[in-house]
Amino acid sequence: MSFFQLYYSNIISELLLNRFYYIDNLFNIPKLDKVILSFKYKNPSEKLIIKSLLTLEILSGRKAKIIVRKKSNLKFKSGQLVGCKVILRNLDILKILSKILFIKNPNKPQKKLKKNVLNLNINSLYFMPEFENQYSLLNNLSNLNITLVFNNSRVSELLFLDSLLKCNL
Repeated sequence: MSFFQLYYSNIISELLLNRFYYIDNLFNIPKLDKVILSFKYKNPSEKLIIKSLLTLEILSGRKAKIIVRKKSNLKFKSGQLVGCKVILRNLDILKILSKILFIKNPNKPQKKLKKNVLNLNINSLYFMPEFENQYSLLNNLSNLNITLVFNNSRVSELLFLDSLLKCNL
């Protein structure tokens, strides 16, 4: 078991039980279903897509997928490259959260809360050990979008979880 898994199962779940009273069903405690890492652009070049693909593969250890525009409008054609993403589940979630959440980040990420989703935008990845000397790789990349999807939770539970993680979010 990793540190994050032990911390979540022992400390965070008990604090959630005490705070929100899951008496009827203990399976209603919010759990992290998946984490989505993505880069999105308006008009990317192929070099920029390749750089972002490589960055996501180094960061997650999984193969990234290219996002293609489905609908066309006045400005953009359908089939145009938009960005790339990686969807992580199970043990990969624990690895990426220990990398992103518990490393000292000098920049505060921007947060957005929805029903069962917590979105984070990280401006630069230079604070991570994998990318300290990789300025040419990270030069023109956009913000890294991190989406944490929980199985069932309310906004109040997500705010409480955010305060319990005690990380740089």
